Amino acid sequence: MTSFANAGVLTVEDSRFEMDQVRPSYVTSNTQQPGTVNLNGVTLAPFTTNMVATLIGNVAKLNIGAKGVTVETANAATLDAKATGTGTITKKGAGYLSMQATDLPVKVDEGTAAFAIPGTGGSGTITP
Repeated sequence: MTSFANAGVLTVEDSRFEMDQVRPSYVTSNTQQPGTVNLNGVTLAPFTTNMVATLIGNVAKLNIGAKGVTVETANAATLDAKATGTGTITKKGAGYLSMQATDLPVKVDEGTAAFAIPGTGGSGTITP
């Protein structure tokens, strides 16, 4: 996953993407910059079921395409980047999702979603 840690691009479409931690913020070189993640029609989930996972963290851009993204977690997960784009973020699974505020619609089918507002807020809608 270092390709998008150095201002690269990770694009995932129409699939399930499981990981325990993707944090380009661990890149310490001053010459490297966070990159872009594009998700469209994707289900994000922790690879290790009982782990608290930072699914996407500290990227320059997190773009959600028109088909949206579903975050599925039985425990806890974090989207540590402000999501932009055109799709809906859907939360599934009994677990807890924490994420930055967003202008995108958020639908909580199961579990709990919590929003942090680091500097700038969001204006999206939340559907229980």
